[in-house]
Amino acid sequence: MSDLEFILGFALAALLTGFLCLKVRRRLLTHSEHHDYVERIGKGIDTSELQHTLDAVRKDYEAARPKPKGLCFHRALVGLARRAVAQLAYFQHKDPAQENRS
Repeated sequence: MSDLEFILGFALAALLTGFLCLKVRRRLLTHSEHHDYVERIGKGIDTSELQHTLDAVRKDYEAARPKPKGLCFHRALVGLARRAVAQLAYFQHKDPAQENRS
């Protein structure tokens, strides 16, 4: 390996290392701007909405549950799946003239 190749390789490695250091520094600076932990100290979570939901569940569990989907919803899903499978090339009707050629 000649001296010129060694110098070029070392310079390339130095440039790549500098580039990666700058990228990491930029990422750390943008991360610290978005997540300022000093502002979050001493602030609690607003649980007022959660408290109303928990009270409703404690009073009547069945009323707080989401309503089940109806039978028509499931029939529509089965119909959608049937149409999607029917459009696959395997299930398409083939022209008899094309079958004889192959």
